[in-house]
Amino acid sequence: MKRPYFNIFPLNRFKFIYLIFALITNLAYSQHVITVTDGISLTPISDVYVVIYTNNTDTTISYSDINGQIVISDSVFKLCNKILFNKYGYYSIEKEKQYILKKGPFISLARNGLYMDEVTVISSKFDEQTKDVAHQILQLTKADIIQSNQLNSADVLQQSGQMFVQKSQ
Repeated sequence: MKRPYFNIFPLNRFKFIYLIFALITNLAYSQHVITVTDGISLTPISDVYVVIYTNNTDTTISYSDINGQIVISDSVFKLCNKILFNKYGYYSIEKEKQYILKKGPFISLARNGLYMDEVTVISSKFDEQTKDVAHQILQLTKADIIQSNQLNSADVLQQSGQMFVQKSQ
């Protein structure tokens, strides 16, 4: 009885060499991807300021992309001690490299109460974007609101001097 013949390398030499080259290249240029999410909604957070502290006290600074991902090259990650994640409206968090290796490449940031989306106050029944409103628009920055030192939004608008606010009793 004849034994079946199994070809150990079913690929021709060119494909085999290409496969080996691709594996070596992939190992040489490997990267670590860390995803930063909101602690409550678990949605990705873009533009998170990331500082990577390395063993020789050099720092690498990066920002997360629109998907909340930070790509760190393997060479930088090997030298890294800890990583700082910072975004306005969220508490800063600093994690050790060992924590990221144990828990996985997901970091959740907690909101600190200073975060507030843009608010549009209009006098119509429907929600509109500011660019679609045909009336005069008054925009107040956070610095304007803090500087006014008022207790409610009506007082802030009245103190701006550009608007009359009628308060009901």
